[in-house]
Amino acid sequence: MPPVPDRRPPRFPPPQVPLRRPAAFATTPPVIFLPIVGLLYLGLALRQACTATYLPAALVEVALGALAGLWLFATVALALKLIRRPAVLTQDLRPLPGRAGLAAATMSGMAMAGVLQPQAPHLALILVIAALAAHAILALLLARHLSRDVDGKMIDPTWHLGFAGFAAAAPVLAELGWQFPARMIFAFSLLAALLVWFVSLVQLTRRIPPAPLRPLLALHLVPAALLSATASLTDQPTLATAL
Repeated sequence: MPPVPDRRPPRFPPPQVPLRRPAAFATTPPVIFLPIVGLLYLGLALRQACTATYLPAALVEVALGALAGLWLFATVALALKLIRRPAVLTQDLRPLPGRAGLAAATMSGMAMAGVLQPQAPHLALILVIAALAAHAILALLLARHLSRDVDGKMIDPTWHLGFAGFAAAAPVLAELGWQFPARMIFAFSLLAALLVWFVSLVQLTRRIPPAPLRPLLALHLVPAALLSATASLTDQPTLATAL
């Protein structure tokens, strides 16, 4: 006779009471920094628009102050997560949203320095240097990860954030009077952006990206915008117009 199948429900371990909850901010996703850095740059653009058109900028400054609180909260949350589990940094580098989010996190520090520059230039300088150091470490980890991961060697627009994202610090340094470092960062970021643009163009002629990844093509505009602003602030009007 064939064996009678066991129709009893599967056994599971009894639930823990009270239920275990993860520590505070232990699951903070780095991708939250993508909208934050976008809002910060939108606020900076509105500030410049008010200056150029002589419109009152009080509401813009209030909005930037609120965004500063949001940025500080998100930065503390991500920092606590990394302090508890430093190894999670390499884990977040593997998926595409994690890579983009971590790069946006360090770039948001550079954008926040731009927010602080008119009121607290010394604090802005400290913040932009710290953000540059963090972004350099992230770029090294990203390069190491991509050299080992065969699946990650495909060029995608998020590479702009990781390798050309240094350009976010150049306008702040130029406005603070550090012209030479701003020019050096500008040159490096321009070379990185040109390389990603060239390889991406070659890939685009060979195959069309899948539909879920097509909105990411807008990230190709990020280094052009940042580098154009830097070229304007470092007396390179022709290059600024071309970008």
